[in-house]
This record gives sequence, structure tokens and C-alpha cells, in this order.
Amino acid sequence: MRWIRALGATALLVGAAPSLAATISVDVKVVRASATGETDSRLKALKSQLRSRGYRGFELRKEQSVSLRTAKETTVQINKRYALELTLLRRNDKAARIHIEALRDGRKLASADVTIPKDQAYLLVLKQDGPKALVIPITPRF
Repeated sequence: MRWIRALGATALLVGAAPSLAATISVDVKVVRASATGETDSRLKALKSQLRSRGYRGFELRKEQSVSLRTAKETTVQINKRYALELTLLRRNDKAARIHIEALRDGRKLASADVTIPKDQAYLLVLKQDGPKALVIPITPRF
């Protein structure tokens, strides 16, 4: 089993405008991916990105929007065992740099600093188990 795998390219903040004092909204979805099946209609905008990992069926299990403030950690509960701790590091008018820590039963599994373009999803595969996976799209909105 692979516990953490980041998907998608990250944009660079090189040459961008200075960081803005920030509070941003981040959409976090919990998606159950499988080798077969239908795609939940609420995931239509993410379908091609989700399918790029070889899965064909996607069920939206949970979605929430959280506010992130610069240097302030926000916990997002994924299910009973898994959680994410998100911290906004900086942002400009094109992208946000976010520190992501994945936890299982309160223990750190992995962490990464990622740059996510505005209104684009960063996919995190939190748990892979054979033909199924728990995929977490994280989308900054500002």
C-alpha cells in the first residue's frame, strides 16, 4: 500500500507579485476512486484529472470548504482515521503555497509544501489499496 502520493504539477511563484496578506478559501473533497464504475456528477470538472491516475469510477464521499490564514494551521478531518493539516505559507494573485500534513490516527504520515494555481485542484492520494484509492482534491479559491 502507498499512503501518500502527490499528483499533478505545481506552478512556481518565481517572478510573481509579492505575497499578499492572506485568508483564502480551500475546497477539500474526499473521493473514493476505483478501477470500474461511474463518475459522480458532482466531480465532472475533475473527471479528466482524476482519470489520469488510471481509475475509472469516482464517488464523492465528502466535501467541505475551509478558510486558511497565513501561518495558521487548519485541520480537515477526512474520515475517522485520516486528517489533513493545512497551512497557508503564502499566496500571490496566481497561486497559493500550502503546507500539507497527512495524519493517520493522529500520527504524521507525510508532509509536503505545494504550490497550487488558483482555482485548480491538487490531487493527493491518501490511501491506495489494490483497485481502490482515497483521493483528496485540494482547490484554493481567492
